[in-house]
Amino acid sequence: MENILSEYDKSPGIISPDFEKMDLHLPKKAVFAFLGEKRIERFAFARGGEKVGTFVSLTKDFPLWMIKADKEELCVLQAPAGASAANIVEGVLRENHVPCESCVTWSTDGFFRETKEKVKARRAEGCRVVDMECAALAACAAYRGKVFAQILFTADTLHDLSHEQRAWGKESRDKALLMGVKAAERL
Repeated sequence: MENILSEYDKSPGIISPDFEKMDLHLPKKAVFAFLGEKRIERFAFARGGEKVGTFVSLTKDFPLWMIKADKEELCVLQAPAGASAANIVEGVLRENHVPCESCVTWSTDGFFRETKEKVKARRAEGCRVVDMECAALAACAAYRGKVFAQILFTADTLHDLSHEQRAWGKESRDKALLMGVKAAERL
């Protein structure tokens, strides 16, 4: 299996992270959550969070929340649609009695292109789960020299080569946010 990060060089990007010249003073650590805006807002308010700015994208404006976690301030926001960091995340999950396991992940942008043959081929390569955002964020973090880890929780399954929705992992969302904050504080 080829490492997709090997496709990128370290030359300066055409668009830099500060191209918008926003006057924001954010902490060095952030939790990007692929969860609903209202859930993130409730999570932030419950921790004394404050909206400190907005990340403007083509599809919508994403509120930037600053929260005081146990040890430091962190930025928490809805995400638009590495090894040492992964060890920290795994440690936080285990300490908080959240079942977890490391595994090979298939990353694809082909939500409606997952055929039975492709699923079987990825399983034969050792893949146990599919993710559609992690690879893009990992590649961006590697390119920018940033530490990156992602918590994946099951939203649905193709385990038996048929689609089972599993309520899109709704019961895990608040716990995933909390575990992300705890892990970010340790990075």
